[in-house]
Amino acid sequence: MYITPQNGMRIMEPATGQTIFYANGWQRAETPAIPSGGQIVDAEARQAIDHLIQSLRSAGILSAP
Repeated sequence: MYITPQNGMRIMEPATGQTIFYANGWQRAETPAIPSGGQIVDAEARQAIDHLIQSLRSAGILSAP
């Protein structure tokens, strides 16, 4: 049985475990780039951002690379 997608619907993609939502078309969160380079290096901030990205992947919000 198939249904027409409607705004607000969410599905879980079995292959990646990522949650995909429908808002005038299927949308998925894109994984931001891990910080690198730049003139000022803040190791703690980079570590925190990396941890946040990993947590979002574990929750199925972002897909694995």
